Amino acid sequence: MECLDIPVDHRLMSFIRGIKIPNYTRKSTHLEILQRWGAFSRYGKAPIPSAQLHHALELAKPATKGGVLVVLLEPYRKQTFGRGFTADQQDCPTTRAVCDLIETATGGRMSADDVSIFDTTPYCPDGTTDEDVLREARIEFRKMVEAKQPDVVICCHQNKSDQFVKLISSLGVGKVFLNPYLLLGGEFTTKRVNAFHPSYAVNYHPTYSCFRRLLLVEFVQAFWYCSGGQSLGESSVKKLRVDCRSRAQALCAQTAPINQSKIEEPASSCTAEENRWENILSDLEEKLQGLGLFNEDITVDAVVDSELSWLCADASLLLDELEKKFIKGNGKNLTECIKAADTLLDYLAGWCQSQHLLIKKPGIEASNRRGFFEPRDLLNVPAPPEDSPTRELHAHFSAFLNDLNFSFSWERYPNYTWDTMAQRNAFKRFAANLERSFARENNSLEEIMQALDI
Repeated sequence: MECLDIPVDHRLMSFIRGIKIPNYTRKSTHLEILQRWGAFSRYGKAPIPSAQLHHALELAKPATKGGVLVVLLEPYRKQTFGRGFTADQQDCPTTRAVCDLIETATGGRMSADDVSIFDTTPYCPDGTTDEDVLREARIEFRKMVEAKQPDVVICCHQNKSDQFVKLISSLGVGKVFLNPYLLLGGEFTTKRVNAFHPSYAVNYHPTYSCFRRLLLVEFVQAFWYCSGGQSLGESSVKKLRVDCRSRAQALCAQTAPINQSKIEEPASSCTAEENRWENILSDLEEKLQGLGLFNEDITVDAVVDSELSWLCADASLLLDELEKKFIKGNGKNLTECIKAADTLLDYLAGWCQSQHLLIKKPGIEASNRRGFFEPRDLLNVPAPPEDSPTRELHAHFSAFLNDLNFSFSWERYPNYTWDTMAQRNAFKRFAANLERSFARENNSLEEIMQALDI
């Protein structure tokens, strides 16, 4: 499984499988409240277009009480409404991310059609400056929440404009509510899950997989609460929250503060720290050497603790961003892409030589230009014994090297070309294969514990 273009952490799988999907039947009037507000409100002097009215109503469905409510800040001012609801929903990075998070967190048993999504200022896109309109919009938002009576609220916005909105506002990346319970409207109690705006992960800092992982954790937490579960107190979850909080603080120190009113806008200046690619490959080299390049007997726990899969996920996301820069095609971007390819090839050379692969000889025929090293040598690399826990991981590593090798092609010796997307896919595949192996190991342990009634 994957979510937001990275693998799903294997430690979440048992929770995802255990989530129960209640049947909600009590009618809510929040759609009527939203419809009346949309018909009444004006953006500028013009009435809100019917397609835009329809879009917000579809996001706010179903018209039932209870369940999970996702709260976002405001509509994206550049959102279009001309291709039908599903296409328009996918055109917005935030709602596309929310759709992916809901489906993954529930194991595909629920979609955004089953979960209400509200903006704190409905029909007032970012950039709206009329304080009277914004105040009225927040009043209508409160009415909608009180009518919906959600069991759980996922707080994906930061807005301290009034007391009610503040109560269900995000505390910031990696934090948790000390008391998640909240009495709303004097009539019902809901549980809050602290999250953050999805655009922070997919637009502002798209090369850091930790933020995407944490978003999924919080969505799983919300549905786990709805299933009668408690807080996800696993040490890995606590560590992830701490790591994300530290990373967010470090990134904030490097860049200008993020303007919540423009959080939908991708910001290339906020995407990565200086020398990030070199740092990723250096860390990857250190971890692979620490794991003996999978040529020695190691435990699965050692590989999990190394967080190798998440470093590879970071690499795949960064390569994706590099490809986008390459497509734009200015000189600075091209230089950055060439440098990234050269650096990767240097590391690949060391990994391949550790597996006794040889560089191709010059003068190769045109039909055999793909691959910087002789790919046939990979087939002859000795594998660990059949009963070794490292054998499967070694096979994944060999496939990773093979994928990276074929991402380079000879042109005319000593010149070569490279395929950034093939390199991205190599890291992405390696990360996914590692998490799948960890998940299988977890399943085996769970079966043993059940058999022993532990």
